[in-house]
Amino acid sequence: MKASPISPDLAKRILYQILVGLYYANNRFVIHGDLKPQNILVDKDDNIVIADWGHAVINTPSRKHGKTTQVQTLFYRAPEVLLHDSQYTYKIDVWSAALVYYEMMIQDILIPGDSDIGQFIEIVRFFGIPTEETWPGVSSLPNHAYLKIPRAAVSTKEVPTTGDPILDDLLSHMLVLNPANRFSVSDALSHRFFDDIRTHNFPDLSDLEKLVKLNRVPVIKVPFVRTRSPMIAWIGEVCKVFQSKNTTYFIAVQYLDMMISKDKSKNPILTAVASLFLASIIGDPFPISISQLITFSEGAVEEAQICEECRFILNELNHDIYCLTLVDYTYGLLEHIKDTYDETSNILPVIGDHAPRCAVIELIVSFLHVLIKDSIYVNFDLLTLSLAVIHTLSNINEMPSILENLHIDISSIKDAMDFVASFKKDQLTIDYSSVL
Repeated sequence: MKASPISPDLAKRILYQILVGLYYANNRFVIHGDLKPQNILVDKDDNIVIADWGHAVINTPSRKHGKTTQVQTLFYRAPEVLLHDSQYTYKIDVWSAALVYYEMMIQDILIPGDSDIGQFIEIVRFFGIPTEETWPGVSSLPNHAYLKIPRAAVSTKEVPTTGDPILDDLLSHMLVLNPANRFSVSDALSHRFFDDIRTHNFPDLSDLEKLVKLNRVPVIKVPFVRTRSPMIAWIGEVCKVFQSKNTTYFIAVQYLDMMISKDKSKNPILTAVASLFLASIIGDPFPISISQLITFSEGAVEEAQICEECRFILNELNHDIYCLTLVDYTYGLLEHIKDTYDETSNILPVIGDHAPRCAVIELIVSFLHVLIKDSIYVNFDLLTLSLAVIHTLSNINEMPSILENLHIDISSIKDAMDFVASFKKDQLTIDYSSVL
């Protein structure tokens, strides 16, 4: 039995709220990954909550490795996910949002497949088979065999019209096979369909602009704690044994220091273990398990204690489980420099291709490692410190114009630049002169 039809005005308000929620999630580098009607909760005043973030994917600038394609419920799965493109973007949520709207309108699932290839065939019925002309690179995706479906074997279907040409235009741009041509969340919110209910503008931010807006995680100034140094050394040793990523190490130390600075760490060993467990979930493709951490802590803590401490840490840090690191800011900044200045300056030899850019990242990581290892703490936020390190150690002459473009006054980072300049070059673990 179908539910009662939803009025066009209510469906419009619901779609608008879904897109606003996705906009704020995307600007925090989060892809929802499982948008469907069952995950849209509506209260008596028609306000919505997007629920079930269990398939959410963190997509920060420093995340250059592929993402899992085990996301999205089948009927709402974007074509790039069906083709196993691990470099998908926030636009998979846009595809799902359009299908949720159609379901509100027709009171039925628009594209009901019975398997990955079945779902892809159903999509093809509406939108045709993608080609290299319409979707460059599609034939090199892992599930490219799906593209060999005989055209004659696939009957065509028409996408239902809404009776509103403006709404049809919005939905047609949200359901585009090639994600590069599909609307972003910002594009959808800026469409004239929402002109009568839009409360403010939703600019399409670059990675660096998102980082600037999120720049609220400082390098914590921690009071002297006698047990802190051995805890950081322990975190470092465990990370080395399990070959954890640098991000895991930095986030674990940051969690530990934030708890110490709040005077919330009653048992530093337990806090260190729980911090590393949370950080490994975030940073490592194969996280360190609780049982392994118990072994490496020589049985000093128990599983129940670790779980309880994890909950305590998340509550104290307002569930901000992913702390943006200096590496994220650096990737965002370097991508911005590359995109903005490649055509107009001689900056290309420094960061124009992948290897030198990675070397600059390694330089920043090395610098942060010095700060942590030597227990040196500053009151500069991460973005300021990242800008100062790049400016001071890379001698990029265009930095003042880059800062101006970001509406950042260079005088605001002068103290940080002086701080960075005071370091001896031999304190760094790599030879920066060989890569800059």
